[in-house]
Amino acid sequence: MPTATNLCKIMQNSFSEEQKVRICGKIEEKIAKGIYSSANEAAKMLNISAATLSNIRNKKWDTVGDDMWHALAAQLLPASDWSICKDISNFKRFTASCKDAHTNKLFNAICAHTGAGKSTALTEYANSSPNTYYVRCDGMFTRTLLIQKIASAMGLQPANLSVSELNDQIVQKLTEPNRSHLLILDSVHKLDSKGTIEYIGGLAEAIEHKAGLIIAGTEQLEQKITTGVLRHRPGYAELKRRVYDWTPPNSDRTTFLNDATKIINQNGINEPKQVKEILTTEVFNFGEIRTKTSKKRRINALSSTK
Repeated sequence: MPTATNLCKIMQNSFSEEQKVRICGKIEEKIAKGIYSSANEAAKMLNISAATLSNIRNKKWDTVGDDMWHALAAQLLPASDWSICKDISNFKRFTASCKDAHTNKLFNAICAHTGAGKSTALTEYANSSPNTYYVRCDGMFTRTLLIQKIASAMGLQPANLSVSELNDQIVQKLTEPNRSHLLILDSVHKLDSKGTIEYIGGLAEAIEHKAGLIIAGTEQLEQKITTGVLRHRPGYAELKRRVYDWTPPNSDRTTFLNDATKIINQNGINEPKQVKEILTTEVFNFGEIRTKTSKKRRINALSSTK
């Protein structure tokens, strides 16, 4: 007989019918829009077998374990009830840079301060556009791990392949004829391991004019690349000269305040006094706006229950 603790775990881990319907809907939506070019492509991108995907699509859900549903939810369902505001300057700027690189097979760079909305715009574009692959870089990435992460995002299978063979597959897929692919590498400024930036430079050369590439990071990204060029580090000059466009964030305070107000209002705070309390003079990034707005919503929710 299960203990109370085990019953709690079962209840927390079990997936509801509604959640499964939402996951299925997201998969069908992405196939219909061409984000997944086929069911086989969807299975590869979601890192599941074709048979499992078939069972999910045909509602044979009793054959699919909760661990699988959790993994799919992490990829397909929003993590919170936060509403993303697309009608703001930075979102439009960063999305336009992605579209330009994707459509015209260009190499663009986005450099903006933390909290400018880079990752939000980039992940939204990746999730809504076909043949687009997103990787968020980390300071712990080695050259090999970076290549493996890119391959995984593209639905490639790294098992039993050398790093060189895996890179060949990445280039081959990105440069497929008659298709426009886009690779988005976010938080590139965090890459510190030897060979990581050089690899991106080599990849940019291999796919030049054949696929789109976006690198994004804080202001440190451009500084890091410029320093690498000045110090004659291998690959840095080649990378910098191939960047078609450097996209900066909005720097106008009035535009920021208008955009921040839209975000706050869209997420349930409309009372002018409360909006003003969030928009303090020292705030100039959307990350802090989100934190303060979420806190205000929580306070309001708690007050309404008293």
